[in-house]
Amino acid sequence: MHYERSNKRAPTPPLCSRCAQSMELARITQRFDKLSELHTSGWAAAIQINFRENFGGVRPGRSASYAPVEGMNKKAIVKINDVGPLQPGRIIDFDERTMRYFDPTLQLGLIHQVKVTPLHGHNWIPGPIAQR
Repeated sequence: MHYERSNKRAPTPPLCSRCAQSMELARITQRFDKLSELHTSGWAAAIQINFRENFGGVRPGRSASYAPVEGMNKKAIVKINDVGPLQPGRIIDFDERTMRYFDPTLQLGLIHQVKVTPLHGHNWIPGPIAQR
């Protein structure tokens, strides 16, 4: 006797609409979390220690502050998560991702005439701001 092997799977029982919605919501949430993580990794900066209070008193253990930064005809929202005694004349120190946005070659090392404005609240998404 000869038996043929079938590659067909047994049919999956249909999900109730509530279960299907929950599963879809979970998939969407996972996708959003991954995109959010990719988008927001980086985009951080340290502000000159003298400006600490202007940015909500940035300190370890506190929520970070956010600020739009303008320079080189570009704008980005950065997460202010550190302070430091920066070199004289500097008000902000970008992480590498932010610096690459303003200077893709990293040849300048310094962005002149940068404008930094504190934002209220903690629900900002750091990253480039589209130019109009």
